[in-house]
Amino acid sequence: MVRKLQGSLVDTKRVMATLRKAGAAIRDSIDPYLQTTLFAGRASTRVADFAEKKLRRLLTEMAMHKISQQPLADYPWARHAEERNAEMARRNPFYQTYANLYKPG
Repeated sequence: MVRKLQGSLVDTKRVMATLRKAGAAIRDSIDPYLQTTLFAGRASTRVADFAEKKLRRLLTEMAMHKISQQPLADYPWARHAEERNAEMARRNPFYQTYANLYKPG
């Protein structure tokens, strides 16, 4: 129950507290509880920055040029479809899924 309420790092937090109470000097750079907490904040900031700076601009440009989101979703498949199709043909000559997604020329 404690783990569900306080998170999965409650044991780590307790170990670190016990070590400090026993007089151990633990640098912040090697404190796993602190580093995990800080990482979550850094990751959240990076996601928010990406959404604000890159994704919003991309979606605005797509809307201005009347481009739907489906071509954007198809792009990663289409970008590597030729290579993927060649590899799949090498592995199994009878496998044709997505073979027509990308046609050069």
